[in-house]
Amino acid sequence: MRKYPIYVVFTLLILSCSHNEHKTPVEINKTPITIDSTGWNYTLTMITNKTYKRMEFRSYPVDSGRFYSEMSYHTDPPVVDSGCMFCPKGNIVDEFADIKRLWDTARTKIRINLGWVTFDSPEQYKDILRDYISLVQSSPTWKSYLRKRKTPDLNSVWLEKVFQEGNVYEPIDSLLKHYGYSIAGYNTEESYYLTRKFLRTNGYDSTLLIPMPLIFGISVKHIN
Repeated sequence: MRKYPIYVVFTLLILSCSHNEHKTPVEINKTPITIDSTGWNYTLTMITNKTYKRMEFRSYPVDSGRFYSEMSYHTDPPVVDSGCMFCPKGNIVDEFADIKRLWDTARTKIRINLGWVTFDSPEQYKDILRDYISLVQSSPTWKSYLRKRKTPDLNSVWLEKVFQEGNVYEPIDSLLKHYGYSIAGYNTEESYYLTRKFLRTNGYDSTLLIPMPLIFGISVKHIN
């Protein structure tokens, strides 16, 4: 075997490292992701344009710690103050790049087997709000409630059925399919009416009667 002086070996090592660095450039201007894992929760957080964006995966005793069965995505603040009422900040589709980055980071570190996903409520995204208001106006279920009572008692309103009559969350469904899931159903708890001021500020007829779920979840299923 041919032997080289030590300074030659050192020089070759420097050149090799320099060559490798050139082939794999370091990514710059990448928003860092903070990860916090405590008990049954695994949370990823990033800050974009001064907005905190959090994706949290939850595991429950029934999961026996084998995987995470629920995912929630939340932006803080999700809305901006219009001076009279809160208004949607943007479109849900504008969040997809950040959602994918957080999700892709998580699935390299934890086992995910989802049954539920949650996002900020419908009025907090312009595209979801638009489609939701359109759905409520055309919903046979909601029209039936209105025929019985001018202002339906929201304690007796089944909003899940209203959601099932349309495809408000089609953008979310498309995103979920990228990860092997699709929307199976909805769950709502407690509801309230959008105020006239909110509707008027966002360009809608202020006389509309639009129920909005306070607590909202989407059940998902695996697809082939």
